[in-house]
Amino acid sequence: MDEPWAGLAAPDRLRVLLAPIDGDASGDVLRLIARALEGQAGFDLRQGSTRLPMRTAVMTPEAEALLTESGADLVIWGQLAEGGAAVMLRFAAGHASFDLTGHAWRFGREEAQAGDRAEFAAQLRALAVSIATPGLLRRNSLAATLLPPVLPVLRALASAPARGREVGSITVLLWITGVTLTVAGDAMRDKALNQEAVDVLRLAIDEVSRTGAPETWGALMNHLGNALRRLAQAGDATALNAAIDAYRLALSVRTRESAPHAWAATRASLGRALDLLGESGDDQALREAVDAFRDALAIRTRDRSEIDWATTQIDLSRTLLLLAAMGDDLLWDDALETARAARSVLPRMRAPLLWAMASLAEGNVLSLIATPDAYRDAVAAYRGALEELTAESEPLEWAAAQYSLAQALRALARQGDADALADAVAAHRSALLGYTREHTPSDWALTQEQLGDTLAEQGRRGEVNALRAAAAAYREALAVLTREQSIDEWLALQEKLGDVLHLIGTHGDSEALVGAATAYREMLQAYEPDGLGWAMIQYTLGTVLLTLGHHGDLEALRNAIDTFERAVSVFVRDPEEDESVARTERKLAEARQLIRRH
Repeated sequence: MDEPWAGLAAPDRLRVLLAPIDGDASGDVLRLIARALEGQAGFDLRQGSTRLPMRTAVMTPEAEALLTESGADLVIWGQLAEGGAAVMLRFAAGHASFDLTGHAWRFGREEAQAGDRAEFAAQLRALAVSIATPGLLRRNSLAATLLPPVLPVLRALASAPARGREVGSITVLLWITGVTLTVAGDAMRDKALNQEAVDVLRLAIDEVSRTGAPETWGALMNHLGNALRRLAQAGDATALNAAIDAYRLALSVRTRESAPHAWAATRASLGRALDLLGESGDDQALREAVDAFRDALAIRTRDRSEIDWATTQIDLSRTLLLLAAMGDDLLWDDALETARAARSVLPRMRAPLLWAMASLAEGNVLSLIATPDAYRDAVAAYRGALEELTAESEPLEWAAAQYSLAQALRALARQGDADALADAVAAHRSALLGYTREHTPSDWALTQEQLGDTLAEQGRRGEVNALRAAAAAYREALAVLTREQSIDEWLALQEKLGDVLHLIGTHGDSEALVGAATAYREMLQAYEPDGLGWAMIQYTLGTVLLTLGHHGDLEALRNAIDTFERAVSVFVRDPEEDESVARTERKLAEARQLIRRH
C-alpha cells in the first residue's frame, strides 16, 4: 500500500489508514485488517509508518496528529491479545462527532483467519464505516455505496452484542448504529431510516446515566437531536420541537466551561433546528438561532477551525436572510457579508462542497436584494456553486442551486434579458433531477409549479408548445398539492392550469378549452356559493365557455350566458364591484348576440 494522502477527504472514497503499534514488529494484525478491507468498493486503503500506542484512553495525541497529517477519514490499529488468541482493534475518525479511541473491539483470531473470515470481514467493514459515518455527510454518493451493506450487520451486532466481541457496553453499538442510520437516511432519502435512527438512539440513551456518564449522555442527546432534525426535514411535523428539546437537554451537561467544543457543536445544531422552525414565520425562533450561531462562533473561530467556522457562517447567513426577508432591513448587509466571508476563506480546491454551499448562500441573499445587478451576481454565484455540486453526489443541494438559479434567471428575463427565460426553464428541469416525487414531494411539486410559471411566461410570448408544457407541469404539481393538503395552494394551482389551458384554447384548441372549463368548475366546488370569490370564478368560466361558443359550440354558449348571469347577480350587490358588473355585462351581451346569430 502507498504512503498516506494529502488534503481533505475525497468525496468518492473512504480513506482508511492502517497504523502499526508500539511493540508489534510482525504486522500480523495489519495483514488481517488489510485482507478484510482491500478491494471493497468505496475504500481507499493505505498503510502508514507512524506507530500508535495501544492503550485505553480518549483520542490519543498521536492518533489525532496522524489523522490531521495523513488526510485520512479513519485510522485503524490493533494488537494480538490473550496469548495470541484474540485481536484487539481501535479506530480513530477524522471528525469530532464522537471519540471511540478508548473503546477496543475484540475478535477471535482463529475466526478472523479461518472459517469465519467472511463474518469477521463484514463486521470489521461495518465498524469501520459506522465510526467514520459522520464524515460522510455531504458525500452522498459514497454514503450510498458504503452504508447499505453495513446496516444489516450493525443491526445484528446491536441486537446480539455478544457476536460483536466488543469490550464495553451495548451503548457504543447502539450509538454508532443510530448515527449511521441518520446519515444513511440523508444519503438514501429514506424517512424510515431516519425514524429507525431516532428509535435506536433513544435505546442508547436509556442505557446511560445522565449523572454517572454526563459526557456520553450529552453526546447521545446531541445525536438524537440531529436524527430528529433530519426526520423533520423529511416531513415529520412533530419531530422538530423534539429535536430542539433534545439539543437543550444536551446543553444542560455540555457546558461552555466543561466542554467548549462540544458545547459549540450543539449550539450550532440547535441554531439549525431553530432556523427550520423560523421558516414558518417564527421570528423569535430565528433570533434565537442567530444567538446560537454567534455563540458557536465564539469557540469555532477561523483560526481554530476554518471549516467549522465557515460552516457556521453559512448557517448564520441563511438565518439573517430569513429575518431580513421578514422586514428587518438592517440585516441584508449582514447576511451578504457573512456568506461572502465564508466563501472568501474557504479553499475551493480543498473544500469544494463547502465552498459551493457558501456560494449558494451568497446567491440567495443577492436574489432577495432584487436589483438588476444583484440578480446578475446571484446567477454567477449559483453557477459557481453548480461547478462543484453534482446531481449524483449531492442531489438536494444541487437541486436547490438549480431551482434558485432558475428563479434569478426569471427575474432577469422580466427585466428584458431575452435568453434568460429559456435558461430558467432548463434550470427548473435540472432541479427535478434532484427533487423527486418519491423522496422530496413538496420540493418536487413546488419546482413543477415554478417550471409551469416559467413556461407560461414563454407561452405568453407566442410559444404555444411552451403553454402545453406549462399545463403538463401544473398537472404534475396538482398530483401532490391536493385540495385536502392545502386548499389555498390547490386553488392557486387550479387557476394557473385553467388560465394556461384557456390561452392554448385561444389558438384554436377546443379540447384545451374544455380542460380549462373543467378546472374552473372544480374550483367552484371549493367556494361558498354566491360569494365574491365564487362570482369571480363564474366570470372566468364564462369567458372560457364564450370562447368555445365562438368555435361553434352552442351548448357552451348557453352555459356561458347562465354563468355570466350568476356572476353579475353577485357583483351587483357590492358597490365596489361596479367595474366587475360592467365587464361581466359586456361579456353577457357578446354571448347573447352570438347566440342570436346562430
